[in-house]
Amino acid sequence: MMQCDPRPTIAMTPPVGGLTACFASGATVEFWFQSPTGDSSDSQIFVMGCTDEGQAETIAAAYRRALH
Repeated sequence: MMQCDPRPTIAMTPPVGGLTACFASGATVEFWFQSPTGDSSDSQIFVMGCTDEGQAETIAAAYRRALH
């Protein structure tokens, strides 16, 4: 039986600012975060790839419910 290599672990630094918006864009989800310094001129956007558009919309909808 052939052994598969384990999935790689990717270190991720969590954004410092709070989550302000989340939406699906095709097969990706965009998470928009407030500025980590409190300045209104900058922000952070995290883009997460998904299997398909349906998965992206399901994830985005769950995060939007949590925001409200």
